[in-house]
Amino acid sequence: MTDPRQTLLELLVDRAYREGDFTLSSGQNSSYYINCKLVTLDAIGALATGRTIFNLLPPDTAAVAGLTLGADPIVSAVSLVSALEAQPIPALIVRKEAKGHGTQAYIEGPPYRRDLRRGVRRCGHDGTVGSESG
Repeated sequence: MTDPRQTLLELLVDRAYREGDFTLSSGQNSSYYINCKLVTLDAIGALATGRTIFNLLPPDTAAVAGLTLGADPIVSAVSLVSALEAQPIPALIVRKEAKGHGTQAYIEGPPYRRDLRRGVRRCGHDGTVGSESG
């Protein structure tokens, strides 16, 4: 893979960007829509996503986290790339509310490590990109 950021941009333009009439989750209308899952759930897209974000992280990042469902493939891709680079960073998936069965976990991922305490550098993503006007 050449420049992962350029690859990611090309994939987003070719596969995720659509024009038309769309109602966004905010209720606002838009003349375009970008469905990033079409890229982040693709093998090449996931690799480009993981490499792009990994390259932006500070070296002391202790975890990457994001809200389920949108961020799941993103944090997983970053974690996988970090392992390939021999700098493993665990992925954590944050639920909107604790599940009502099993361990009733609010955060899924490797068992909490002592170095994931307050003040430790973490990277989070909510899986969405939006705009606010007004």
